[in-house]
Amino acid sequence: MKKAGKGQIYDIWQGAGGKNSGTWAEMFGWEGGEFMTAWSLAGYIDSVAAAGKDVYDIPMFINAWQSGQGWWPIPGESYPSGGAVIKVLDIYKWFTPHVD
Repeated sequence: MKKAGKGQIYDIWQGAGGKNSGTWAEMFGWEGGEFMTAWSLAGYIDSVAAAGKDVYDIPMFINAWQSGQGWWPIPGESYPSGGAVIKVLDIYKWFTPHVD
């Protein structure tokens, strides 16, 4: 988080106190659950992309939902919680190095 130094996830972390450790909720407030889900999904997607690149020398991509900020207020109801949406895109960028 400190290395990022900017972005929505960073701002939310700072707003929750900028702690160096703790639970997802302690680190990010009520949005911690969604961030944990995004981190988990991104890690899985990256492992699939890495395995795919071991077999095929082709670019790996994922779909991302497009939306304006704040259009979908309830994660898991208005959109797939932890899915690749604008709000958690930094998490996907950080944790999917095998995705092109």
